[in-house]
Amino acid sequence: MQRTTVENDSEAGFVQGYSEVGDVRLHHVSVGDGLPVLLIPGWPQTWYVWRHVMKGLAEAGFKAIAVDPRGIGQSSRPARGYDTATAAADLHGLMR
Repeated sequence: MQRTTVENDSEAGFVQGYSEVGDVRLHHVSVGDGLPVLLIPGWPQTWYVWRHVMKGLAEAGFKAIAVDPRGIGQSSRPARGYDTATAAADLHGLMR
């Protein structure tokens, strides 16, 4: 089960939140309205690497969502679950 909490809004229209997905708390940031587009950073980057792309997607009518995957940025750091299947399940749960 997923639970989402929104922590704050920034001046640029970015909304920061946290979602409980399985055994992990994922940090995510979104901007815009419309069809969702999920942006996933590569290691060791965080959601912040996508900030300029997110603005462009929002201006084009999409809801851009950038996530800190487990173990990165402000997401939780469980002892295990860093395989690709678990990472995919985390992201699928976030988008649901």
